[in-house]
Amino acid sequence: MPQTSEFKPYHFVYTLGKGLLALTWLILVSGGWSVTHLPLLLLLIAVSLFSTLTAIRFGLVGMAFVSVIHLTAFLIGGLPLAGWTAFLSSLLIEVVVLLKPSLLRWIEWMEPLPPKYAFLLRGMDNAGTTAINILAAGVVYRLLGGQLPFEFTSQAIIPYLGLSIAYLASDFLWHSFYLLLRRSSPFTFFRENLKDILMLQVAPLPFAALTASIYLKLGWLLFILFILGVGGVSLIAKGLYRARTQLERRVQELSVINRIGQALVSYLDVNQILEVLKAQSASLLGEESIYLALYDEEKDEIAFPLAVEQGETRHWASRRSANGLTEYVIRTARPLLLNGDVSAQAAQLGIEPIGRIPKAWLGVPLKVGERVIGVLAVQRYESPEPYTQDDLRLLSTIASQVAIAIENARLYQRTDEALASKVQELEAVLDASQEGLLFLAPSGEVVWANAAAERLLGLEVDALIRSSPDGELDGLLGFAAGELKASLGELSRHPKLLKREYELPGPHYVEETILPVRLSTGGILGFLVALRDVTEERELERLREDLVHMIVHDLRSPLSSISLGVELLREEASRNAQTILNTMYSSSHRMLEMVNSLLDIYRLERSELPLSKEATEMTRVVREAVSILSSQASRAGVRIRVEAAETPPLEVDRKVILRVITNLLDNAIKHSPRGGDVTIRVTRVFSEEDGERLPRGRWVLVQVEDQGPGIPPAYRERIFDKFYQTPEGRRKAGFGLGLTFCKLAVEAHGGRIWADEAPGGGSAFCFALPLSGESNI
Repeated sequence: MPQTSEFKPYHFVYTLGKGLLALTWLILVSGGWSVTHLPLLLLLIAVSLFSTLTAIRFGLVGMAFVSVIHLTAFLIGGLPLAGWTAFLSSLLIEVVVLLKPSLLRWIEWMEPLPPKYAFLLRGMDNAGTTAINILAAGVVYRLLGGQLPFEFTSQAIIPYLGLSIAYLASDFLWHSFYLLLRRSSPFTFFRENLKDILMLQVAPLPFAALTASIYLKLGWLLFILFILGVGGVSLIAKGLYRARTQLERRVQELSVINRIGQALVSYLDVNQILEVLKAQSASLLGEESIYLALYDEEKDEIAFPLAVEQGETRHWASRRSANGLTEYVIRTARPLLLNGDVSAQAAQLGIEPIGRIPKAWLGVPLKVGERVIGVLAVQRYESPEPYTQDDLRLLSTIASQVAIAIENARLYQRTDEALASKVQELEAVLDASQEGLLFLAPSGEVVWANAAAERLLGLEVDALIRSSPDGELDGLLGFAAGELKASLGELSRHPKLLKREYELPGPHYVEETILPVRLSTGGILGFLVALRDVTEERELERLREDLVHMIVHDLRSPLSSISLGVELLREEASRNAQTILNTMYSSSHRMLEMVNSLLDIYRLERSELPLSKEATEMTRVVREAVSILSSQASRAGVRIRVEAAETPPLEVDRKVILRVITNLLDNAIKHSPRGGDVTIRVTRVFSEEDGERLPRGRWVLVQVEDQGPGIPPAYRERIFDKFYQTPEGRRKAGFGLGLTFCKLAVEAHGGRIWADEAPGGGSAFCFALPLSGESNI
């Protein structure tokens, strides 16, 4: 809004002097004026007032048809009628302004003056200006030979043009003088308003000749009907203009609200939200002052993150909650609109305004659900124009969007802070881990690594991140050049856990596990690589195996000699000694078997046990194993049932597979109750897809089921480890080497072995061997 000029003494002299000069002139030129013109004078004054009240505002120009009425009065009755019409109608307009200011609120170019001078000075100013304009126009008209009363002929065109130009020129001169008093540039004013001046001041002037001709030629009745018609058209035009103005404002509001909404949705930072609010809402509302207050309920404190006055950003300090306008809106959770005497209205509500009292104040709450988080307010200190319900509705709409955006930003900030804290905690935990951990992007680059990975690989995190998956990184992770990307691509297509060991210079033996990390949508987020230094474990394993190998080889020869010596002594010993020797022979034989088993396991683990493969029918091997253990089953009171289907021959080492089946049958007999059954089945199966136990292919499946106590699921994998025995359920028998041998022997043939639960209870040991021509695993 433009700043109000301070009233100065020369304003008084200028305006009052101009009005008195015009009044003096009117008295002097009214000597020959007839009283018969009084009804016409009153009619023209009424029409001037009506024209002013129905005028349409365009920029700073609005009183377009008043000049037409003044010129019409001159063309009908000369200077006295025109001068008194202009002078008295100007004073009457000021009376209307005094009684009902809102009717002429559109005349914003008028200079606001102190109330005790407003009526007199502005009335005399306007009356003097219009009267002098008529005087100047009338003089020019008479000098150019114009006749009164007016008669429209070709000779009247030049004087009429002179009349119009003189009237406009005089009016523009007074306006220029007025602008110079206000220290404004007349040239700038006329240039910016030239279009409106031409359309609303110049274009209507020909209607003065038409209006005067209707009165002079057609009489009072048609003149009044014409005036009423023009008035009706003016009212319709004003209504249409108002409707269009309201529609344009509504479109502008919706456009700005849409821009604000789109911008607010795009930002999750409170400062960015405030910048959007400052740029958009101030341009729409055109406010002298706009501010946003946020309320902290815990501290009972109000902060002002945004405060703008006259387009300039202000920095208002936070303060404790008091009893001001802002607090009232927060407390009641309702908008507050105050116009006029804001201080008195606030006092009626029990409010004590803080700081400078505005002439108009509007504040709306920022609500999230039922909770008020702050206030968005606008206020006017200079302009007396009041706020309306449309302003309240617009500000409420903006406030609702701002409240949601601020709350979302706060939630995002709290979530971001909590996430950052969790990330720091997680990084601290991972850095404390003794295992090296790396996270790879889907393309293979290192995104993150912990301290253990730095120590193990001998590179800092920054260097690891710069490592290329086609170069140094491949070697660090135990891959040949280009192999890492290929392996990651395979893991992306077939998600599984890749576990392997490799050797780093040092030497260091590293156990590497690569696991794909998937999003909930199924896409690959990246790959987690876990590196564990197993150098010490491998060294201990090597020492243990060397010790076992030494013991096995050193014990085998003396045990064989002991067994042979005991067998020779049994033939010549007495009956009493026979029992002792039998026990010695049995124990030494079991020890020899254990030593042989250890030796075979040792060879199988290193793929050093030679396999003599030949075409073998599995059914015959099964029946041979049953024959070997039939006497043992009879002594235990256990029946052996064979369900063997015809299967194609397998390329296997017959003796090794016979030993596998014998071990499984021996275990089943030992763990079956007296009177129970042991069932051995031989079937041919086809796996259609890669499963947990059998890959895709054709297999011969052997199942040995007993009716014993069974094996708990937690131990079904570990029972194949060396020297392992279940802690409960099954009787402890043997040395825990038989199942280890079975596992290594089956896997040496490309097969799979596992333990399961039998259909009728008990345990089921199963192993599958691939048919000839199938891929071994």
